[in-house]
Amino acid sequence: MANFLMNICIPVYNITKEEFENLSLEDVNYSGILFIFTEEYNEIVRNKITEWQLGKSHRLDNVLYDGMFYVENCDIQTIDSKRQLFSEIYYKDSIKEIYVLGDAFEL
Repeated sequence: MANFLMNICIPVYNITKEEFENLSLEDVNYSGILFIFTEEYNEIVRNKITEWQLGKSHRLDNVLYDGMFYVENCDIQTIDSKRQLFSEIYYKDSIKEIYVLGDAFEL
């Protein structure tokens, strides 16, 4: 995934656990921010999604398995492949920035 991220034309940022925990729903809804994380952050992500009271919560298990999501219309939006990620960035224009939680990937 790290090599793929290096070849896209949108900003990619590493954020800390504390920065993620301080984000509000207003900060992320329709923001175009895609969150990428590893399994060690599953509980933090689960707690934050629960706090935000997002719709489509049945997608939470997929988010935790795939390690990426974004928020649109106060719903969890899942990305389950590089192909879908490419489509969301270049064709749908849904993703404008990528936030990598912690030191999950070498960028």
